Amino acid sequence: MRPSGQLVLPVLALTAGCGWIGPTVSQTDAIQRATADALGGQPELEVLEARVDGATAELITRAGAERRRDGRPGPGQDGAAMVWWVTVRGHVRFAGMAPAGGGARSIDEADERACFYAARTGQPLGGWVRLRPAPP
Repeated sequence: MRPSGQLVLPVLALTAGCGWIGPTVSQTDAIQRATADALGGQPELEVLEARVDGATAELITRAGAERRRDGRPGPGQDGAAMVWWVTVRGHVRFAGMAPAGGGARSIDEADERACFYAARTGQPLGGWVRLRPAPP
């Protein structure tokens, strides 16, 4: 039997040269992080109540993730980079910012929120939520 170490180094060198060996962030980690992020607010949205029913993660390209957000990678962003696109399903009610000059904040809700993260580093790269006015 021949030692397999002689084959491993050239294969690693070839895959490293392509820039992709595989995700270092697991699917489970991506789902856990997105679930926590989906339940959290943003500077312009305060979470009033939240319920998570489930989450799924897909390993896709950054360009694919940007298309899902109706956009495309910006200058200097690698559209071929792999990302975890995580969709969190449930129900979230948000309070928006108060309008300039005062007045009541808008109350909106969503049944789905998506976040995407670099598959190699876990860096958050963006998200998506489709808000609708909450019933009175």
